[in-house]
Amino acid sequence: MLSKKLILPTSYFAPIGYYSLIKDNPEFHIEQHEYFIKQTLRNRCLISSANGPLFLTIPKQRKSSSKTLIKDLKICYNQPWQKSHWNSIKSSYYSSPFFEFYMDDLISFYDKKEKFLLDFNLKIHHFICKELEIINTGYLTEVYQNSDNISDLREENFSIKKQKKYHQDFKQRNGFTKNLSIIDLMCNYGPQTNIYLSQNKL
Repeated sequence: MLSKKLILPTSYFAPIGYYSLIKDNPEFHIEQHEYFIKQTLRNRCLISSANGPLFLTIPKQRKSSSKTLIKDLKICYNQPWQKSHWNSIKSSYYSSPFFEFYMDDLISFYDKKEKFLLDFNLKIHHFICKELEIINTGYLTEVYQNSDNISDLREENFSIKKQKKYHQDFKQRNGFTKNLSIIDLMCNYGPQTNIYLSQNKL
């Protein structure tokens, strides 16, 4: 158990390691006052597709200034990314043992156009915590947290170094892919996801 305040970034369908960590550290905070960092888990996730690992990235609205607080970052809908993401998730996990169990909840995230990235990520995060029986879904920071006297994981990629292999639909074709989004584990393990998280620590 970490004794310092645990500070995490917001994440779009966070990696497995993200949830293995917060499962054992319920008093965590999600930073909402940091500047957006591109090409990170804040707006992209990694899933397993027939052609190998696939990044799904949520486009953001461009501003004249590159510095935008994550709480103020708006999602761009100039391109039909929602349809593209859902089609990728559906084609990747349709044959997985528990995809149908989660399908209605998953598709609901792509039916509505959330204005802000943080709000969209939190909706997904609360759903995952509910399914994983994580009671405390974390607290949003009230101000930016300086790195003193905190456990700062805002730049962490949440990779599990010695990750136990589990069933993946395309493992025979592509080999086992480590550190995918939690959605990969849930669709393949269902209710057993919690057990796996307990056995695979960050």
